[in-house]
Amino acid sequence: WSRGRGEAGVRDLFALFTAIKHSGRAVSRVVLAGDYDPRRAETCWDYAWIGFERSLKLHLARTAIALVYADDGALDAAQAWRAGVRGGALWRRGGRWLQLSYAAHELPDEPAAPLLKHGGGYLITGGGGALGQLFAQHLAREANARLLLTGRSPMSERIQAQLDELRALGAVDAVYHALDLGDEAAMAAWPQTLPFALCGVLHAAGVESHSAFFEKSAADLDAVLRPKTIGS
Repeated sequence: WSRGRGEAGVRDLFALFTAIKHSGRAVSRVVLAGDYDPRRAETCWDYAWIGFERSLKLHLARTAIALVYADDGALDAAQAWRAGVRGGALWRRGGRWLQLSYAAHELPDEPAAPLLKHGGGYLITGGGGALGQLFAQHLAREANARLLLTGRSPMSERIQAQLDELRALGAVDAVYHALDLGDEAAMAAWPQTLPFALCGVLHAAGVESHSAFFEKSAADLDAVLRPKTIGS
């Protein structure tokens, strides 16, 4: 019942796992059946359920969470359950079952081409935060970049000081725009006001949460996820 419901489906699952945690009853297994096809952007919501499987192992130690995906949406309950007993994340793609895993890959000592464009324009979302500033300072020093920082906070003396520091470190330009990534209308109009062309984007926007997972409300969950979901 969460499959294909997008943001609402994620909220449904948050409610489900919260209920399991507070019920005091042992739930041995939860199988989530969703749609996934990288050619269809809307299926990214179902694929994001992997976050529950990865992050709830400490909170629900007695509950095994499995994920089963299909690229054609055609999974009945029996198929999902049988596949889910294997655990982890499974994907039925073109009639074949694939299991999510990883493989080691050796990176070359030197990249084949420079990764940063000297003097290039870079957008850093969450640019006024600690992580955004680390990216901005690196781009200023290493690429004399033109930096466009965004954040939800209004322009302030603190942010102006950050821009001045970036120019001192070598940035050709450093500009800040107050912008909420979750505001679709504002985002649609915003490209008309860009001060320079962009050659790269670093998505560092985020909302820090200080409450434990099962102490959050649905509104808390939305606030944390929105920059990474709707914002993206």
